[in-house]
Amino acid sequence: MSFDIYLVPSSTTPSGREAHAATGRALTACGARWGGRGEADVLLSTNEEVEFYGADDNNPGAMFSLRGGLTPALARVIFEVADATRCFVTAPLDEPRLLRTPGNAGTLGAEDAEDVGTKIIIDIADVRALVAQLSGGVETWADYAAAVIAGPAAAASDGEPEDLAEDLPDIDPSLLDRFFKRPKNGS
Repeated sequence: MSFDIYLVPSSTTPSGREAHAATGRALTACGARWGGRGEADVLLSTNEEVEFYGADDNNPGAMFSLRGGLTPALARVIFEVADATRCFVTAPLDEPRLLRTPGNAGTLGAEDAEDVGTKIIIDIADVRALVAQLSGGVETWADYAAAVIAGPAAAASDGEPEDLAEDLPDIDPSLLDRFFKRPKNGS
């Protein structure tokens, strides 16, 4: 179970090798690195492991799958990779929106606009602003994940059985289909 943060390409997002190189430079700037054989996709300087589905020749977007919370180091990596690749950041949030970093002067392409629907574009200046925009979605997901892990008996033990899925925002299923390949490490 993960909370997925998507990097949606803008009209200025590089593709293929150029996108992979930009991602690598952003990781290095954060003290993170690509994972090697037997490691997670991305390793942060804090020893956190991150599942990451990166750009390929057909899709310059990417996705971070958070298995834990949004730590400061991970938030910095997400911000820097989005900025370096000039992608918008989005996630399953109560109020759908696209977040634009300072390095992204692009627009949303027609195909991506159709995929992600109508969303508000919000300019974010730094990592702190990114965290402020994503925190509600991450907290909702964390509560849901904890309830799922605890199981149905724990949910019923408070005397009020709930349908936890009702509290989650609608997720565009086409976003999940767009990000299915892991990056080719070291290429």
